[in-house]
Amino acid sequence: MKILIFLKGIDVNWDDEEGVTALQIASANGRDDIVEYLLGHDAIIDKPNCLGWTPLMHAARNGHPSTVDVLLSYGANVQLRNGMGNYFYFKSSNYIGSCYMHGPI
Repeated sequence: MKILIFLKGIDVNWDDEEGVTALQIASANGRDDIVEYLLGHDAIIDKPNCLGWTPLMHAARNGHPSTVDVLLSYGANVQLRNGMGNYFYFKSSNYIGSCYMHGPI
C-alpha cells in the first residue's frame, strides 16, 4: 500500500464505480495501520460510497472498535446517515462491543 501511494499521480481518494475508497476498505476490515496511513496522507475521512456509507459506518458495522477510535480521533462525523437512514451509534465513552449502525428513528 505505501509503495503505491508514493507513486506519482496516485490519488488516495480515488474511488471505484460504486464510490468505494481505500479508506473504506481498510476501515471495514479493521486495518488501523492503513487507516492511519491514509488519513495522514489526506484521505477524505467522511467520503461516502454510492449507498452513503462512510468509513466510520463500515468500521462500526463490522465490529472494529479500535478502527472506530482511530476515525473518531481524526474527526469522523458521527451525525451522518447512509442512504437507508442508518447512523453510527455508541452507548457510552467505553463502547467496545457496543458500537454499531442504528436504523432511522
